[in-house]
Amino acid sequence: MTFIKTFLLLTSAVIFLNGSAFAHNLWINPSNHFPKTGDTVDIVIAWGHTYKSNRLDQDMKKGNLAYITIQGPDGKVVKPVTVSETEYKLKVDKAGVYLVTAGIKPGVFTKTTEGRKWSDKRGLENPMGCTSFSIEAKSLIIAGGKDRNLGGKTGQDLEVIPLSNPETVKAGGTFDVQVLFKGKPVENVTVNAAYAGFADEGKAMDVAPHNPKATNEDKEHKGPKFPSSAVTDKSGKASLALSRKGYWMISISHKTPYPDTAVCDEYMNNMAFTFEIK
Repeated sequence: MTFIKTFLLLTSAVIFLNGSAFAHNLWINPSNHFPKTGDTVDIVIAWGHTYKSNRLDQDMKKGNLAYITIQGPDGKVVKPVTVSETEYKLKVDKAGVYLVTAGIKPGVFTKTTEGRKWSDKRGLENPMGCTSFSIEAKSLIIAGGKDRNLGGKTGQDLEVIPLSNPETVKAGGTFDVQVLFKGKPVENVTVNAAYAGFADEGKAMDVAPHNPKATNEDKEHKGPKFPSSAVTDKSGKASLALSRKGYWMISISHKTPYPDTAVCDEYMNNMAFTFEIK
């Protein structure tokens, strides 16, 4: 193999490890999930694949964030104060639930005999598989002890709707959710949950593909047995048993066929939903 070819392959591998790979999550860290009315909440956008006790992992590539949106208790958009691309401040003026959502810029990669290419199949020699990916996140801020807008929809492609109020769930209890894809309940999706610090115990926090026909590579990235896991029913609902208090992350990876296999093979939507129980 020539020096140039080796260099290109190594460069591609470095980009893969530090860029938008499918084992990565985007998640949202409010400084306080249960503020009083009038408080200001710091919001940090986190990135990586291990949910450590400090709820941080890797630095997100600058310019990778596509959006951050906050929906207030009345369903209207609330604009936070921007500190940086990954840091914001929200003044909580009303009692109720604030839904914070974020997403990175969508992308696509294709596996080839010469490594991974950041493009679809068109123009590539020997494409072995193509994935068009979307990585998004959602979190809850419940202000003033009121749950108005708890089940509000934000329109994310893959969305977690809480059916339980985290403020009333205790350690050892259950947390019920509904999973929507393109606004409709989706069946047979694996919903995994891990507490902050799970990764500190030497366990990875990779997103686990739900597809029962997953390839060997998918299975390698499936990660460990999560502290809690459930599969959605026909109405898209699942119930998660939460063993302890603290910060939790729900992670979901949902794959669907791409309409034109000459261009790409599959869509992949990754979602991370963060909340806290006391």
